Amino acid sequence: MTEGQGDDVREMIDRAVFEERDRIARDLHDLVIQRLFAIGLGIKALGYQMSGPLAEDRLPAFVADIDQTIRDIRRSIFLLQQRPNSAPSLRGEVLRAISEATASLGYEPTVQLEGPLDSVVPPEVHLDLIATLREALSNVIRHANARTVSVMVTVDRAARRLELIVTDDGRGLPRGPTRRSGLVNIAQRAIRLRGTCHVSAPAGGGTRVWWGVPLDRTSEAIESGAEPLEATP
Repeated sequence: MTEGQGDDVREMIDRAVFEERDRIARDLHDLVIQRLFAIGLGIKALGYQMSGPLAEDRLPAFVADIDQTIRDIRRSIFLLQQRPNSAPSLRGEVLRAISEATASLGYEPTVQLEGPLDSVVPPEVHLDLIATLREALSNVIRHANARTVSVMVTVDRAARRLELIVTDDGRGLPRGPTRRSGLVNIAQRAIRLRGTCHVSAPAGGGTRVWWGVPLDRTSEAIESGAEPLEATP
C-alpha cells in the first residue's frame, strides 16, 4: 500500500467513525432527550395535582435530576458532533447556546433540529444564526417570565432556506411602540442576509420569534448590501 493509499484509508475510517458518532448523537437528541423531557413534564403536572411532602420535596428533586441528565446528554451530543481539529458544528453550537441559557431559565427548552444544518449553512450565516438564537433566548430570560421555551432550527429539503423559531409562553410583547434592542438586532441580521423576521404573539399567549434567511443568495446579498425582502421587529 502506497502512502497516498494509506492516507485515503485513514480518511475513510475517520469519516465512517464521525458518521457513526453523528448518528448516535442524533438518536440521543431525537429519542432520549425528548422522552426525558416528556417524563419531566409529566412529573410536573402530577405535582400540581398532589399535596404533601412527596409533591413538595421529592417530585421537584426528580425533575431537577431529569433536567441535569438532559444537560449532560446535550454536552455529550456536542462532543460527539465535533470533528477533531475542526470548527464546531452548527448543531453543536445550537445545543451549546441552549445549555448556556438553561441555568438562567431554570429549565430545559425543547429543541428540534431538522435538515442538513452542518453541511449547507455558510459560515457567515452560521454565526448570525447563533447570535440570533442567543439574543432571542436572552430576551426570554430578561423579559418573558416564561415557564416553557421551544427552539426549532430547520433547513428545507431543497437546502435553500434556513429558519429559526423561538417560542415562549411568557407575558408576551409589550404594548405600544416600545422596541427591545435585542429584537431590533435580530431583525437587522435578517436584513443583512436578505431574510425575513417576524415577532408575534401566538393565540395562546407568549412570544414567537421567526427568523428565516435564504441559503442560495446570502453570500451575494452580503457582498452587495442589498435591501431586505422583509423584516419586522
